[in-house]
Amino acid sequence: MDGSENFTRGWDDYARGFGSLTGEFWLGLEKIHRITTDGKYELRVDMEDFEGTKKYAHYSNFSVGHARGYSLNITKPPSGNAGDGMQPTGTKFSTYDMDQDNNPGYDCATSFKGGGWFSNCHTGHPNGFYLGGPHLSYADGVNWLSFRGWYYSLKSIQMKIRKIVD
Repeated sequence: MDGSENFTRGWDDYARGFGSLTGEFWLGLEKIHRITTDGKYELRVDMEDFEGTKKYAHYSNFSVGHARGYSLNITKPPSGNAGDGMQPTGTKFSTYDMDQDNNPGYDCATSFKGGGWFSNCHTGHPNGFYLGGPHLSYADGVNWLSFRGWYYSLKSIQMKIRKIVD
């Protein structure tokens, strides 16, 4: 949103949540897990670049597994116009102090400076550095590969969950 919050944080912060409800904010993996165990949920990821282009990805089924990894459960491919930036179902959440990615010998969370669901690292990184558009560093900004690529940090990205009512 504005770069005011540091997303290079440890496991406990991502599990508990941090930030301000009126600004940059991470709800917390434990809260997301508890919410998404009560029924079926969908995920919409809204994003905007610094030129005012807005895109989204909509995943029709989304949940977060239990505390031993907070694994991502998601139906692919998404609808929308942003492409797919989420990792496969079963991917565990990683932080610099809890490396659970599927990339042996390489710590994606440390390399890309933020927590996330990293499989063989990422194709979308909502929790990267706020680098203000084009940047020279590789894939450590607020990136969504299929929207603006590895070398462009988005202006905003929001992950929204909603219960599916039959």
